Amino acid sequence: MKIISGCPLIFLICLCTGLLFFLSACSVHKTMVPEPDSVVPLPAHYANAPAQSTGQWNGGQWWKALDNPELDRLMEEGLEHNLDIEMAFQRLAQAGAVAGQAQAARFPWIGFNLDMRRSKRPGIPEDVTGNTYEFSLAASYEVDLWRKFKSQADAAEFLADAARENVKTIYIGIAAQIADLYFMALEQKAQLEL
Repeated sequence: MKIISGCPLIFLICLCTGLLFFLSACSVHKTMVPEPDSVVPLPAHYANAPAQSTGQWNGGQWWKALDNPELDRLMEEGLEHNLDIEMAFQRLAQAGAVAGQAQAARFPWIGFNLDMRRSKRPGIPEDVTGNTYEFSLAASYEVDLWRKFKSQADAAEFLADAARENVKTIYIGIAAQIADLYFMALEQKAQLEL
């Protein structure tokens, strides 16, 4: 009788242990990054910065400040017909589409299907023709309880921002290469004349 009376106690212990493991697996964990004791404020200006800014950034076209029409023409031609810039813009469009798709996963999905068919079967007195119409409607929504969709949308948006900055980087790098080669050609021409 003692073995039989001990079974409910063992069952209760196993149930409590299993419940304890289940609840500990579902707990929300906080990050263990310590908070900084004090935040260092950013300086209002740099130590070696001039009092007034002499240059002005005009949309990334820094070479306009040199007032050289030949350089302007070369820049326009080089930047307009550059495949690296075109590829960067296509990657930016792709990253934007992926970000839109990731954002769309956070909203309800509704779909419908319309199917129309016409069939003809041979018959004894005459052929039989029939029409079939089918319509279906479906909707679904997944609650973002663990913030999976929000995290995916945020990650896709960060990748789109990175692609946008990559376009700027390629643009600036190619403009710098064109200017460097232009001034190197002028230097070589001046040395030949000398």
